[in-house]
Amino acid sequence: MREVVNVNAASATDVLEVAAALEGSSTHPLARAVVEEAHAKDVAQLQADSVSEVAACGMMGTIAGETCTVGKLAYAEEVAQVGDEVRAAAERMGAEGATALVVTRAGQTLGVIAVADAARPEASAAMAELTKEGLELEMFTGDNAHVANSVAASLGIDRVSAELLPQDKLMRIGEIQESGVQVAMVGDGINDAPALAKADIGITMGAAASDTALEVADVALLSNS
Repeated sequence: MREVVNVNAASATDVLEVAAALEGSSTHPLARAVVEEAHAKDVAQLQADSVSEVAACGMMGTIAGETCTVGKLAYAEEVAQVGDEVRAAAERMGAEGATALVVTRAGQTLGVIAVADAARPEASAAMAELTKEGLELEMFTGDNAHVANSVAASLGIDRVSAELLPQDKLMRIGEIQESGVQVAMVGDGINDAPALAKADIGITMGAAASDTALEVADVALLSNS
């Protein structure tokens, strides 16, 4: 986690408390980064109820009876009042290669968290081996293009499809298959599930996958190695 911008009289601790309470039930790497930062800073552990993942948007739940969210800027704009300061911070974070998570509570924006989505150290070598074997690689992600291109470049992946909704990933799989190519899809989140089911081979990461991804995948890798 890189940075917290707090607004509307909320403190950085307030932002992190709400975000960690909602992200605690998510298996997404960015969610884990937020929770780990909250633990490192020893912030209060708030009780979040009725927590659910909003596909391609973020997380929603209630804290002390108040609706709270954490996720994309566009999602925050649907549920809360978002000012220019928050928009500017989110756009700057994205341009710097970080994912901006906007945190809201009771219709008010508390702040924005910048989280870097770094690749695993061994990922670059794995991508090189796949390319050597003759596979064509393409990254699918719901994240912004700045982040996607940065990560893809570090992995040697030339083709990137960013800011995709679940249905966009599904459509892209279909387009590739219609060209006569077999597709293996690797993913672990609820947003990946339709594409995993559509692919000729769906592969998920068992140690971090959502229940939905595990249900539809053909293969589950049971360790992070």
